Amino acid sequence: MLSANGYGNSITVDGAGSELQVTGVTSLAATSVTVQGGSSVTFDAATLLSNVGLYAIGGGQILFPAATSYTGYNYGDTAIEASGAGSWIDLSSLATFYGGGEYSDSHGYGHYYTTYVNALAGGKVDLAGAVSHRNVITVDGAESVLGVAGITKLGGTVLTINTPGTLTFTTATEVTDSNLTAPTDVALAFTGATKLQSVNLTATGGGQILFPVAVSYMRNDYGDTVIQASGVGSRIDLSHLSTFEGGGQYWDGHGYGHYYTTYVKALAGGEVDLSGVLSANGYGNSITVDGAGSELQVTGVTSLAATSVTVQGGSSVTFDAATLLSNVGLYAIGGGQILFRRRATRGTTTGTRRSRRVGRAAGSICRV
Repeated sequence: MLSANGYGNSITVDGAGSELQVTGVTSLAATSVTVQGGSSVTFDAATLLSNVGLYAIGGGQILFPAATSYTGYNYGDTAIEASGAGSWIDLSSLATFYGGGEYSDSHGYGHYYTTYVNALAGGKVDLAGAVSHRNVITVDGAESVLGVAGITKLGGTVLTINTPGTLTFTTATEVTDSNLTAPTDVALAFTGATKLQSVNLTATGGGQILFPVAVSYMRNDYGDTVIQASGVGSRIDLSHLSTFEGGGQYWDGHGYGHYYTTYVKALAGGEVDLSGVLSANGYGNSITVDGAGSELQVTGVTSLAATSVTVQGGSSVTFDAATLLSNVGLYAIGGGQILFRRRATRGTTTGTRRSRRVGRAAGSICRV
């Protein structure tokens, strides 16, 4: 067992032929490990990692074939980084990855820390298990790789992929408390995820984020959420949802209410696909479609409540299956069109805002 207090342990392996023999090491805590210059270190027996920094540089490799648990640090950031062609950090046997940390000081103020995972400039990081708490994961540079085949849940994570290609999460069943970004030439595919909660999704410049089997999207009660596809070819696929519940609200210790909104935006040629029953609390859902070629695919949407829909810039949205509208605002502007093909029942819910339909400028249509 490797552990420390104070500033901890710092282990470095550098140079051809350099070796760190760690066959008997069963766990690591408060330790930084740097392997570079083409060296490789394998922790065959280590199963537990806590407050550990891992740095594979210039072809260095750090391998944990038996590790089942990684935990961050409550008093500082931690990092896992593979940088350079041939660099590799293997955590592919983890059952849990609990990044970041926090503590409250003597004055009651909270201090929060993050675990950063970086695959850069051709480096590779393999993760697995239930990823949670507070993580920032970045993949950048040609041939950089994030291995995700073993990730079963993705939570508490800001995920940004800048390396072109498709990253497929085959075993992840849910995504929670996370921000996912897919820029140009990047696709994020969650082929097994059925549940999303407190998730922000951003696809830009032709990027795609795909949830082909997701059936539930749930709000964040402590902040706004955003689902946005911007730019030609950009797409966010939530076309198999049964329920979409946006907005958010909570009451603080003084009895004051705090209210939030879920924003859905298809802009500048982007596409967002929705389905199921759309509802919300707090300030509700705000849906905007704007720009030539922008699309909101809502073929499977059966009802709308606590939702505002704005369509402008010549775009058109057709709700083929929606039959119930409650506390809904409809705004067709600048040639935008909002069409309900089936006979819809319109009403109100408890609250102050009544359903509205507005058409502004020639060619603008709200047809209910």
